[in-house]
Amino acid sequence: MIDFHTHIFPPNFPNYNKIFNCDKYIYIEEKDNQISLMYKNKLFRKIDKNCLYLEDRIKDMDAQGIQKQVLSIIPVLFCYEVPSNDLYQVAEFINNYISSCVDQYPDRFLALGTLPMQDTKLSLKMINSNLENKTKLNLIGYQIGSNINNVNLDNEKFFPIYELLEKNQLILFIHPWNIMGEKHIKDYWLPWLVGMPAENSRAICSMIFGGIFDKFPNLKVVFAHGGGSFCGTVSRINHGYNVRPDLCGQNCLHEPLYYCKNNKIFVDSLVHSSKDLNNIINLFGENNIIMGSDYPFPLGEANPGKFIENSITNKDMIDKIKKINLIKLINDN
Repeated sequence: MIDFHTHIFPPNFPNYNKIFNCDKYIYIEEKDNQISLMYKNKLFRKIDKNCLYLEDRIKDMDAQGIQKQVLSIIPVLFCYEVPSNDLYQVAEFINNYISSCVDQYPDRFLALGTLPMQDTKLSLKMINSNLENKTKLNLIGYQIGSNINNVNLDNEKFFPIYELLEKNQLILFIHPWNIMGEKHIKDYWLPWLVGMPAENSRAICSMIFGGIFDKFPNLKVVFAHGGGSFCGTVSRINHGYNVRPDLCGQNCLHEPLYYCKNNKIFVDSLVHSSKDLNNIINLFGENNIIMGSDYPFPLGEANPGKFIENSITNKDMIDKIKKINLIKLINDN
């Protein structure tokens, strides 16, 4: 099994607030041998050792029967709001660290890098630099946010990034962050329960209606959390395109369901119910679902792969979702 959606925090992450004389960055303080505390002005989250240290992570993987994880940073480290030159330095540190995890345990890990997405030129510089150092940096692609400082992903300024990723067959993993309306829904964990699924739909709809899948037909895009609320509202979205093409169809060539049915959109399997898993299989196709658990966080899947095995009877389909689809996506030219 390969777990595509997992997060890590570099244990040696510098306190960039001191380096750049600001208060924009997350930093950690060790509380005890088991728990560390993440701060951003105030306490942000408690994290266990398995979020920091590879050896603890591997113990969990062995217990869960996971052969490999794809590592990506916790989205709060995107930091698109800071000066782009500063973030370039931070992203370099993260990419070097996450790549070193693959170097240290090549049989256990793959890696997705991060980019200073608020600055297209610097993002292109970083991708090109990493490509030139392929022997040093083992990245299968990049994780980015569902919006970039409230700019949707269909914005033309991102086109050169998509073009370069497509040209080099790199995966683009889109994860919700900077949740719209978050300040109005702070109670009851609603940013995570309502906002994140909505951000997934925002990103998918922006890319569909913005014509991204038409302009970059071979771009490998994977959306987190099974596509979020998009999958429950896709009929409404498709109907909206058909009744108001003047509003929805200005930049895309087809209705939304076309892109779902024609291998344009990949999603992870993290949807929490057998019914919803079968719904996304029916919507996107069995070849476009990739196992992802959101390890090591509580909204993730505690026993990666078990949910898939308990929801599907077809062994070939199980094998596709648990490993084959991702391997093909990485190697498909």
